Amino acid sequence: MTSKSVWNLPGGPWERLFGGVWNKFNVAVYENGEKVLLTTIFPKSGEVSWIMVRVDKVLLAPRGIDKIEPQLRDRHMHILKQQVPGSNMAYIILLNPPSTLEFGSSEIGSNVFQKVMSLNKEADEIKLIAKNAKVELIDLKDAPYKESASILGNPTLLLSLLSIAPEGEEPRKEKLRELVIGENESGPFKIDESVFSGFVSIKKGTEEERNYLAQTLLEDSIIDASPIPIVMDFSRRPLKLDQPNPYPYDYSRYDLKSHNVSFRVRLYEMSPDGCEIKINLNHVSQQFIWKLFGVGNDEASTLILQAVDSLQRAGRADTISGIEPEVRKLALSGGKSKSVEMRAVRMLRAIDKVYGGLFSKDFDMAATVKEWLKKTETIYLPMPSLDNRKRLALIYYIIEGIEQLKSSSALSDIESKRLEHFFFAFIGMDWFGAGLLQSEIMGKMASGQMGAVFTADGDLPMQIESRVIHRFQILGAGKAKLFIGGRGTEFDVRPLLSCPP
Repeated sequence: MTSKSVWNLPGGPWERLFGGVWNKFNVAVYENGEKVLLTTIFPKSGEVSWIMVRVDKVLLAPRGIDKIEPQLRDRHMHILKQQVPGSNMAYIILLNPPSTLEFGSSEIGSNVFQKVMSLNKEADEIKLIAKNAKVELIDLKDAPYKESASILGNPTLLLSLLSIAPEGEEPRKEKLRELVIGENESGPFKIDESVFSGFVSIKKGTEEERNYLAQTLLEDSIIDASPIPIVMDFSRRPLKLDQPNPYPYDYSRYDLKSHNVSFRVRLYEMSPDGCEIKINLNHVSQQFIWKLFGVGNDEASTLILQAVDSLQRAGRADTISGIEPEVRKLALSGGKSKSVEMRAVRMLRAIDKVYGGLFSKDFDMAATVKEWLKKTETIYLPMPSLDNRKRLALIYYIIEGIEQLKSSSALSDIESKRLEHFFFAFIGMDWFGAGLLQSEIMGKMASGQMGAVFTADGDLPMQIESRVIHRFQILGAGKAKLFIGGRGTEFDVRPLLSCPP
């Protein structure tokens, strides 16, 4: 039964549909009279200093959604298409980027109202696209009671649709391979290979202990035929997969036929002065530019986006400084005021200070990913010396490159299948935080069903925590506990085949 708890924020009144604790966070979902959904998330314990606010909307598509799907991809809002079990229709979920605000702040009301206005505008534009393509879209407020109640009356499904709840694992008919990661009183401690298709966290303990367990999982991902590991290492203690363990161990007790071994690793230089992976502005989407540059909807921002688009169509988008002449040219031809032109130039120069040296029209991310698919080596990207903004830019770029390749026709059937098996390792994620780019990265990983392991000393951001299925907690040197819902299981971590970090 729907709760009568009401929150009188602008855009409301907001009536609470669900309130409870999810992965150590207080989560509540509200609806207004238009069936727009407001989600709030804040810590359950400790000092409650922040609250995350989301405003989202669900549209129903009885049939024909594939006709308009290509037109939805480049919109600023993150859009998911979901098929709900037991229903013959697809659900389009318009996900607004979340905002993290001071708990109790007076800004919450204005922030929610702005999100509602933006969301309604986006929904109207999408409905118009559907109408022109003769595709029926039904707003949740106009849907039959049975259809709306099946979502709004089911908290687990609702949180899952809003990308808050951990994704349930799809049933598999084939028998999953089991991997030994340690031992306990019952003998070898095993997990199945589904660990590589979801989110995994490793927390607590020292950085060395967290990295040791992460390296254990990565060894298993290399030994297993399916996963292709991509390691993004931000820690001070690099993994040493490419060096054999110097100490002799009896690995047979862990069902391992291997001995001390070094694994093939493709190591990239990722320093501020010599980053081997560059962002090719000719290949990225307008959404990437909008999110990366952090521009808004004002005239100067629009001028920058128009300049990038013009350069991309000519294949001349190279560096940030190279966008400036195009901005001046378009400002002159478009009759823009000098103040708008100069504001755009100042914005570009500020962006260049942040990301300068990270761009090159000679780098091809799609070709690089194709090369990764063909080889059996592990990709290793050490980034401790890069600042956080450059780290986020590169993570976003690599994931968008993989996403674009999925929708292209440049891959063979085998390569397309292999593309589904990238397994990311984000080593040392205490810096990650919350924001527009962070939310976009995690949203893309979730919608692309990319597996990943995250290590951190403390709690991970909500976008990650809410999706984690396997939760490891370090108990001490060589000891850990695994939680997969319910009570955890303690075990001793097996010795590494490669050199400990």
